[in-house]
Amino acid sequence: MSDKISEYFSKLSFYDFPEKKRCAIVNEETCDEIINEADIVIFSPLCYSLSVAENFVSMVRGKEILLDLTVESRGKDTAILSNIVEKDYFSAYVANNIYAFELCKGKKILCGAQLNLLNNNLGLKKIISIESAENDDNNPMIIFGRAVLMNLTHCPRRQLGLSCSSCSQPRGFTLTDSASNNFELRRHRTYYCYWEVLNSKVLNLSPVIDPARHTRLIVDARNVDKDKALAVLKSPFDNSFDASTETRGRFLKGVK
Repeated sequence: MSDKISEYFSKLSFYDFPEKKRCAIVNEETCDEIINEADIVIFSPLCYSLSVAENFVSMVRGKEILLDLTVESRGKDTAILSNIVEKDYFSAYVANNIYAFELCKGKKILCGAQLNLLNNNLGLKKIISIESAENDDNNPMIIFGRAVLMNLTHCPRRQLGLSCSSCSQPRGFTLTDSASNNFELRRHRTYYCYWEVLNSKVLNLSPVIDPARHTRLIVDARNVDKDKALAVLKSPFDNSFDASTETRGRFLKGVK
């Protein structure tokens, strides 16, 4: 079985993330300052549609743009994503679930953090998992941003008896645990709507990464303070750490 898996991946084309380039994960709401500062942009839209993709790439010129593909994709979702991929608007595609490998055959692929690849056994080009114990110098890592803790297929608003008609641009919707930690929910839509539960604290590895070793860095500029995100993007190795609102997560600790 492992030989068949290796053979399958050997036939795919992977995106080689360049060194010493500033990369930001953005959506339609990200400010121009952050997009302009980045050398590479990973577009993770709130609405996946051909028109949204066309509008974004027409506005962002002179940069490499990758499309961040969704974790969930049912039949009607996949048809929309397939139409976008076929247009070749993007330099590469970030795969966050296995369907994306088949969808993007013949295109450049970068394995996303939500694939949660914890080792290099297959030698795939990837965004390092936030749970990885490996210090992988050859693959990019997210050094700032709000990590996705869970993906929801069922709408939490509907569970509360709220209707879709009031949900065109939902804001300020959170879950609160028994310790009073607030977890923001972010909605995205392809054909169907899906939700992501975001960490209550922002991942900030800026003070602990090594400039000599960590040369492929990503700032996730969504759902965070834009000024802090811009500061980390401009100067990845020279930023403060606020323990009350930020975390270093499982950096180099792995999962026990």
